[in-house]
Amino acid sequence: MSSVDIRILACAIQILGIFFVALSTIFKKPRRVVEEVIASPRGSLRPVKDYLYRMNQLVIGLALLILGYGIQILGVLDTTREVGQPVSYLFGAWSHFGVMIFLAACVSVVGVILHFLGSVLAKQSFKRLIIAYVKEHKWAFEDNMKLTKEIGTIIGVQETAASTIEEYVGQVKRRLKLVNE
Repeated sequence: MSSVDIRILACAIQILGIFFVALSTIFKKPRRVVEEVIASPRGSLRPVKDYLYRMNQLVIGLALLILGYGIQILGVLDTTREVGQPVSYLFGAWSHFGVMIFLAACVSVVGVILHFLGSVLAKQSFKRLIIAYVKEHKWAFEDNMKLTKEIGTIIGVQETAASTIEEYVGQVKRRLKLVNE
């Protein structure tokens, strides 16, 4: 692979990294966000989930930027090309338009895959964080049924029309292993 190919690849990776960094902003620790939401009588857990998702995007974006810059440095350092060899092995016969379309497609596919993986990681982090907070602070589930139902939904507790508040809270506590079954 020639230095031109490496520079092109590096730029594509940097664009993808910038996309993820631009989508995210992180200012607070996740535990602080959970504490603020649960302390609020009408709070919702959606901001915590969104926060964790943006944090994962930031990490992915920064990793891609670092990788892209590293590849670009390798491209600049590639001085082993002999006279008479094509400047670009990978894209040598392609038009500029063809290279742009190919890279846009590749960046889009990689972006969608990383976006999906970021969503999965955010959901797992969210669930662990909520469970840890509720266990650590011995949170009173009956005081805020809206958040209790959100937590129940996250951990997979189904609410039925026949179940009482006490039964539902008991199911949530059992699922979180806060009480013996």
